[in-house]
Amino acid sequence: MTQSGHLHCLYTPSSNFRFSQTCLIIIRYGVRFATRHCLRAMNNGTNIAKGIGSGFVATIVLSAIMLIKQGMGIMPELNPIEMNAQMSGTASPAVGWLVHFFIGTIVWGVLYAWLDPFLPGQHWFRGATFATGAWLLMMIVLMPMAGAGLFGLHLGVRAPIATLVLHWIYGAVLGGIYGAWAHQEHAQPTHAR
Repeated sequence: MTQSGHLHCLYTPSSNFRFSQTCLIIIRYGVRFATRHCLRAMNNGTNIAKGIGSGFVATIVLSAIMLIKQGMGIMPELNPIEMNAQMSGTASPAVGWLVHFFIGTIVWGVLYAWLDPFLPGQHWFRGATFATGAWLLMMIVLMPMAGAGLFGLHLGVRAPIATLVLHWIYGAVLGGIYGAWAHQEHAQPTHAR
């Protein structure tokens, strides 16, 4: 059975409704939390725009790797875009991509910009550390919600390993770009800013 058929069998109209309601509640509280803490972070000098820009670049890199993986037929059962679309209550790949870019660019980009000063190591390592937390959240919350089981093990043993590697790549790019932009800002003379 394909992933599409597997996930489709797990959804009924009533479970889609409950899932959609749960997602809306999570999003509502997440937006409140992010808004409150991001405003505080901006007042503390954290550059949210750099986080969003870095998140966008990292999401593009991740997306390219995902497309290559799918095109080569490597683990076709692991398709986060399809999962995003189905968890949103639609089968549209466009919705899956929108969710993917929203999470990678806005949610993770803003949260990373807020957490960066508190993470250890060089920026690329900070990003990979941050992405490990995002991966863990995906494995224990989103994968079970999508019907893929805890750590996505219904998709096979390789699923958690592959998603961790993809998250590390995303995080290293996120942190590396963010750090490069932060370094550029600090390297400029005060009168040039």
